[in-house]
Amino acid sequence: MAFDPISREMWMPESLVKECINCKKTFSAFTRRHHCKYCGGVYCSTCTKNKFQTESGVWVDRVCNKCYSYLSKPLLNHHNTMYDSKHLYNPNLLIPPEDLDHFKRALSDGGESVRSTEEISREYKVRELFEELQYESEDEKLFEIEKFMKNRVFEVLKEHNVNESWAEIVYPLTKDAVYKVCSSTQFRNDNMDLNSYIGIKKIEYKDRSFCTFVHGVVFQGTSYCDSIEMPVINPVVLLLEGNATIHIGERKSVRIENLIEEESEIMKIFLGKIKSMNVSLVVTEGNFPQELVEELSCVRIGVISNVKPKILERIARGTEGCIIRSIYCASTSTESLGRCLEYDEVSYGSSNFSILKDTANNTLSGNIVISGPDQAENKKVAMSIRRLIIEYRNALIERRTFSLFRIKPCLAIFENTVALSSYFRSYITCANKICVKANTQKIPLYSKEDTTLGNFLLSYASCGKGQCADDECKTVLGGHKFNYLKNNGMVIVSLSMSKKTGSQDILLVRECTNCKEVDQPPIQLTKAIWEYSSNKFLLNFFAPKDVFISAKCGHEYFKESRFVFHVKGIKVQMKFENNFTYEVMNINNTLDDSLYKTLKEKLFVDFRDSSQIVLDGLFRIIKELLVRLTLEMTEEDEKLPNEESWEALKTDIKSLDEEIAHELDEHSNLSVSSFQNHLQVETYRRTLFIKCCKIKMNLETLKQRLKLLILAPESNLSVMSKTSDTRRTKIRNQMYSTSFLTFDEQESDAEFSNLPSDYTSTNDELLITPQWNYLQGGNLTLPTSLENLCIPVYEQDHLSIISYILNSTQYYQEVVSPIMAQNENINEHIESLLLSGENFHFKKTFQNFEGAEPTEFAGKENLKRIYGDETSFKVTVYFAKQFHSIRMVACGTDEQFLLSISNSKKINGQLGKSQATFSLSHDCRFILKIIDKNEFSMFSGIAQNYFQHLCKNFYHLMPSKLVKTVGAFKIQHKNHHIGENTKVWALLFENLGYGMPEKSLTYDLKGTSNKRRYVKQGETRTKMDLNYLEDFRCKPITISQEMKKYFDVAIWNDTLFLSKQNIVDYSLLVIINPEFKKVAIGIIDYFEQYTFERAVESKYKKVVGTGMPTITHPKIYKKRFRATLIQRYFISFDE
Repeated sequence: MAFDPISREMWMPESLVKECINCKKTFSAFTRRHHCKYCGGVYCSTCTKNKFQTESGVWVDRVCNKCYSYLSKPLLNHHNTMYDSKHLYNPNLLIPPEDLDHFKRALSDGGESVRSTEEISREYKVRELFEELQYESEDEKLFEIEKFMKNRVFEVLKEHNVNESWAEIVYPLTKDAVYKVCSSTQFRNDNMDLNSYIGIKKIEYKDRSFCTFVHGVVFQGTSYCDSIEMPVINPVVLLLEGNATIHIGERKSVRIENLIEEESEIMKIFLGKIKSMNVSLVVTEGNFPQELVEELSCVRIGVISNVKPKILERIARGTEGCIIRSIYCASTSTESLGRCLEYDEVSYGSSNFSILKDTANNTLSGNIVISGPDQAENKKVAMSIRRLIIEYRNALIERRTFSLFRIKPCLAIFENTVALSSYFRSYITCANKICVKANTQKIPLYSKEDTTLGNFLLSYASCGKGQCADDECKTVLGGHKFNYLKNNGMVIVSLSMSKKTGSQDILLVRECTNCKEVDQPPIQLTKAIWEYSSNKFLLNFFAPKDVFISAKCGHEYFKESRFVFHVKGIKVQMKFENNFTYEVMNINNTLDDSLYKTLKEKLFVDFRDSSQIVLDGLFRIIKELLVRLTLEMTEEDEKLPNEESWEALKTDIKSLDEEIAHELDEHSNLSVSSFQNHLQVETYRRTLFIKCCKIKMNLETLKQRLKLLILAPESNLSVMSKTSDTRRTKIRNQMYSTSFLTFDEQESDAEFSNLPSDYTSTNDELLITPQWNYLQGGNLTLPTSLENLCIPVYEQDHLSIISYILNSTQYYQEVVSPIMAQNENINEHIESLLLSGENFHFKKTFQNFEGAEPTEFAGKENLKRIYGDETSFKVTVYFAKQFHSIRMVACGTDEQFLLSISNSKKINGQLGKSQATFSLSHDCRFILKIIDKNEFSMFSGIAQNYFQHLCKNFYHLMPSKLVKTVGAFKIQHKNHHIGENTKVWALLFENLGYGMPEKSLTYDLKGTSNKRRYVKQGETRTKMDLNYLEDFRCKPITISQEMKKYFDVAIWNDTLFLSKQNIVDYSLLVIINPEFKKVAIGIIDYFEQYTFERAVESKYKKVVGTGMPTITHPKIYKKRFRATLIQRYFISFDE
C-alpha cells in the first residue's frame, strides 16, 4: 500500500489545540502534544503510540489510533452501493488483450500497480460470455430472434401507448444496449438486471435527432470545470458520497460542505490530500464549498456536485472507482479512484450534460439518450426500452441455452419469454412431514432479486449438507425435497450425492420420462447458460403444450424430463409433477331428488311385491275356508242342524272374500306416481297392514266358528246372545284363542284327526313369511303423526325414533309452532333464540297399540303374532328450540329433514379410537353418534356458547368450519315381550361427506406427527395424520386462494372458540377424492374438555417418551392445530 507521511507545513498548528483530539486530555507541561504523521492532527502520547510500515519498508511512528485502524485494514475492493455484501467478486474494468498494454501504461503513469492475474482472468471470461451471447450458429439462426424482437417492439410500444413511428429508433437503441453492455453474475457478481448498468437520459427537444447510444455515462450536475480544457483525456475521478467527510481523529462530523466554517488549517489539510491524489475530476453527491472549488480550480481540478446517487453508482461502475464516505480512504491509495478515456461536456438542446466515455470494448455500462418534444411520451419510450432490454437479453440467453439443450426452434419459445415475473408457492418436505411452511415467491425476471441458474444450483449444492431448521426435523437437508408450486403443477428439486466429484463444472444429464432416452453426452453449463434466470427455467416447466419440444425424441422437453445437474459432488434433480387444485365442497343441504326417487321406487316395489304375496295368501285362505264350508254343507244327507248358523258363517266368509278381492283389485291399480315420497309409501303400507291384520283376525274368527259347527253341530252360534254370559264368554275365548278350542287331550286327538292340517295347526305359515314380517316391521301400531304421516320406528334404528318424535303433534305444538308464529321476523327470532340461553328440553313417552285399530285385542296372544311386540319409548330432545332453529337455517325444510332421518344404516368399521357407535341417515346427509353420558354432559355444558358461535356464523358472516351439531337426544326404549331395556345419549351431526364421490379417502387430522397417529393396513379405523402424509407424500392439498383465506379465518375462529371452552382433542376431518379433485373439510369431535385426568395423561406420555402427546393444554393444542393445518396441510395458488 502506498503511503507518504504528510508534510510538516500541513500539520495542525499546536497553538490552536488545547486538548487531545481523541481522549480529550488537556495538554500541560507533563502532557505533551504529538502530531499524527498521517493526518497531522494533535494528540497526546498515549493516542499516538502506533507505528506503521510503508510498502517501501520505511517505518513511520506516531500514528494516531484512528489512522492506524484504517491503514491496518486491507485495501478496499472496487465496489459501489449497488453490490450486495453476499457477492463474491467486485466489478472490474473489462480489458481485452489488445488493450492490455495500454492499460498497464495508464496505471504506471498513475504510479499504481497493475491488477492481479486473477482479476484479468475473470475479465477474459466475461469477454468470452460477451462473445458467446453475440455468436449466432446456423442452428441458432433458426430461432429468428430478430424477427421476434421487431414484432415485440411494436407490441410493447402499443402497450405503453407510444406512437409506432418510434419503432425504428427504439429497436436499434435496444439492440445497441444489449449487445454493448454485458453483465456477469458469475465473474463480476453483478445483479441480473441489465438496466442497472444502462442509463436512459430523456431530453425535451423539438425532434428526435439526439437519440443515440453512448458508451459511457451521461449525467447532469452542478459543474465547476471552467478552468479545465475540454475534453479531458484519461481523467482520474474521485467519487464522494453525499455525507463525505474529512476525518480528523474522532471528529467525523466535519462534512465537506461545512468545511469552510472550520479553521483554515484544517482546510489546508483537506486540500493537500486532494492535490496529493493527482485527480482530474471530483464528483460528489452533495454540495461542495465554493472556496474549495476555487482552490481546486487553481490546480486544474474540476468539480461536479449535486449528482444523483444512482448516477454516482453508474459512474463508479463505468470508471472502476469507489464511492467513498471519507477523503481519508481515497488518500490512502489511488486504487479507489475512477478512470475512463475521456470526459467532456455537451449541450443537448438547452440542457448541458457531462459525459464520461469508455472504450468500445468496455462492457460495464452505457447510456441511451432520448429526445422529443413531449416529455411524457419520452418517459413512456424509456419504459418501453427498459422492458425490451430485459426481453432481448433474455432472448439472447435463451437462444443459446435452447440451442445447446437441443430444443426445436419456434417463435412460441420467445413468446414465452415475455413473462414479467415468476410466481411460485414454495415449501420443503422431508420423508414424513412438511418441514418449512409454504412461502410466496414472486420475483421479476432478470431483476436484482432474480438468481441465475448457476448460482441457483450452487446454492442447492452448498445447502445439501446443512441441517433442516425445523425443530422437529433436524435432519440433513440433502434428504429433503424443495417444491415449487404453480397452476396445476409443481417442480420438485431433490438432492443426492454425485459420483462426478472431480469436475468443477456443472454438468446436466437429461432423461425423457416418456421414452426413457438419456441425452448424451452431458451438457456442460456454459457461461451463457449460467446467466439464465433460474426462475425462468422453473417457469418453462409450466409452459403451454408444444412450446418446448425435444429435437431428439419429440416429447415435451421440460414437463416430460428429469434433469440431473452434477454440482461439486452433489446431484441436483428436478422433475415436474401434476398438482391439481382441489374444489372445496361445502355441506350440501339440498336433497338428491334422484336418490329419493330411486328410494321411493324401490320401497314401492318391495311393498307391492310383499303385500301382493300377503293378500294372495289371505285370499287363498279365505277361498280354502269357503271350499271347506261348502264341502261340509254338501256332505250332509239330512237337513243340517243349526242351518241358520251355517248360512250366517257362509255369508261372513263371502263378505270377507269380497273384501280381500277388493283390496287385491285396488292393489293391482297402485302406481308409484301416486306417492310423493317414500314416507307416503310407508303410510300406505301401515294402512294396508292394519287392514291385513283385521282380515287375518276375522279369518281366525271364521275358522273358529267353522270348527265349532263341525265339532258341535247342535250349537247355535247365531243365537248365542240367548245363552248365558258364562257360556258366551267361554265361546268367545275359544274363538280368539291361538289353540282354537280347549279340549281334553284324548278328545283332541280323536276329534281333530279328520280335520285338515290348516285347521288343526297352531302355527300360521303366512305370519312367519318374510313378506308378513316386512309389512309388520316398524312398530306400525304407533299412532300416526302430523298430517296422518307414518314414520316406521325400529328399536335398533335410533334415527327413526328421533324422526318419529320430531314429527309428533306434541312436538309441533310446543316447539315448532311458537317459532313459526314469528313468520315475518323469523330470522330475528332464530337469532334471539340462539342467544337467549334458554334450557327448554322436550320430553315424550309413547308406545305401540295406542291406536284405535288393535285395542279390542289388547292382551291377547294374537297381537304379538299378528301386530308385533309391545314396545314403549321415552325420548328427551335437549335444547329443542335452539336445535330446531339451527336445522331451519342449515338443514332445509322440516319435511326434507324428516325424509333424511326417517331411517338409517350402520357404518361399518371404526371411525375413531373412542369405540363410539355411528349410524348414517339413509340418504347420507346426517350422522348420529352414540356417546357416553360424560361426553354428553360436557357438550351440554358448552351448548349455549356453541349456539352463540353458530349465530355469528349464520347472521354475522363469521367464517366457521365446525361440522354442525343439529340435535342432542336421550333415547330409552323397552321391549315388553323380551324384557330388553335400552338407554343411549346421541348427538346428530351434518355429514361432511355428503355429496362427495364414491371411493373418497377420509382422514382424521390433529396436526401432530406423533407415531400413534398412524393406522396400519387392514385396520378399519379412519386414517390419521401420518397416513395422510404418507399417502400424499407430505404434499399439502392445493385449494383456491379464496377458499384458503376462508379456511384460515374459519380455523382461527373455531379454535379460539374451542380453546375458550377448554376443549381439546378436536380433529379436522378431511375427505378427499383424488379422481375428481374434490375435498371436504370440517372440525369434528369438539366436546371433550381438558380435565385433570387429561392433564395427567399428557404428562405421563411425555415422561414415557411416546412423542408429543396429542392432547395438551387447550392453548397449546390450539396453537399447534393452527400452525400445522393452516400453514402446512393446505396451500393455495392463484395468479
